[in-house]
Amino acid sequence: MTESNLSRRSFLTGAAALGSLAAVGAMAGCSPKQPGEPTAETDTGAAADTASAEGKPAWLTEAPAIDEGAVVETVDTDVLVIGAGTAGDFAAGVVNMVLQSIGTTAVMACRACGCETVVLTGFMSSLPQARSCCDLFTRLHGVDFIIPENATHATSIGAALSI
Repeated sequence: MTESNLSRRSFLTGAAALGSLAAVGAMAGCSPKQPGEPTAETDTGAAADTASAEGKPAWLTEAPAIDEGAVVETVDTDVLVIGAGTAGDFAAGVVNMVLQSIGTTAVMACRACGCETVVLTGFMSSLPQARSCCDLFTRLHGVDFIIPENATHATSIGAALSI
């Protein structure tokens, strides 16, 4: 087995550079379109997404009236992805990418120090996708992930207990 000269600092520097490059690439798609410029939806340059003479997008106009009897279910959620379009796909993809980055980093840290258990805390641990992502990492790499009951508040609880 060969010995590597990869230090923690150089690894983090490389990871930050790669993350910055990915962020810049993602931002290119977020630039505002000029009036009359073709959009992915129209490809014609026509302002098809405006609903009024003022040029406001359809989603900025008056909300439609909804009959209370038509409401079937009300759901409280931390993350809501609406629609099946590209915005919803990107939002779900970003959540998945962050969870996989956390899992990959945790597995690499465990392998480096000979650990087999990770305790996951913070807001991302409360997302429904976190458990399935952790289960996947457990099956693939044999590292056990524990998500405590109050994982979102673990740092606050730990700080309060240390006083």
